[in-house]
Amino acid sequence: MKKLNGLEHLPLRRKTSNANNRLGTIDWVILVILVLFALMIIFPFYNAFLISISPQRIVDENPLLLVPKELSLEAYKYVLTNKLFGMALRLRWSYL
Repeated sequence: MKKLNGLEHLPLRRKTSNANNRLGTIDWVILVILVLFALMIIFPFYNAFLISISPQRIVDENPLLLVPKELSLEAYKYVLTNKLFGMALRLRWSYL
């Protein structure tokens, strides 16, 4: 025990050598939980992107995509060539 300002206290953590700085079981459990949580957050964005670049008939067959079966930019072409999209953008920017 060390004395600090006349009070005795125990050190918060023992100093260990680099050889003993391995991940413990609780560290692995926390790591797995964090990775699963990160995947749960990222997957909906990934799936939405895959749906946006897939043909409509593929999405109708299976809306949950892990890998794209075919690539199609028809949705982007439709949105960017639609006059209503341009009007909506102008309306949106006029309020800023």
